[in-house]
Amino acid sequence: YNHYDGEDDFSMLLLTETSRFEQAWIVYRDRNMRRIELGPEALRQYFISCLEVGGNAFDPQYSDWNGARRSTELMLRIIELGQKSGEIRAGHSPEEMHNVFLHAKNSIIEDWAARGGSFDVIGELRKTFETIFAPES
Repeated sequence: YNHYDGEDDFSMLLLTETSRFEQAWIVYRDRNMRRIELGPEALRQYFISCLEVGGNAFDPQYSDWNGARRSTELMLRIIELGQKSGEIRAGHSPEEMHNVFLHAKNSIIEDWAARGGSFDVIGELRKTFETIFAPES
């Protein structure tokens, strides 16, 4: 997976031949791989500790994973460009679409951890991503 840490990485991603739809998926997927690679048991314990202290496991204020703001800025720009080109569903602001996916993604990852990793979490994230972002036919 990749990390996108700054304007140079952002520019490189935008210069690729990949569609804005696939660029958005790559960033969302890669942004969460570190969490998923920890495995369901480690994530379950992390979520429990966040609940005990009253924090949100996905809130950067409570998270050990840095770069959330840069990642959000990157995603909003890709969504905006994708909407303009017709590669990403229009009708809602990039912020709304991003937030809807984040809530769904968080639920999927939490469910995966709670169920001991018993389903294909990346496959479920991809299906949800497509449901939210794919342009209407």
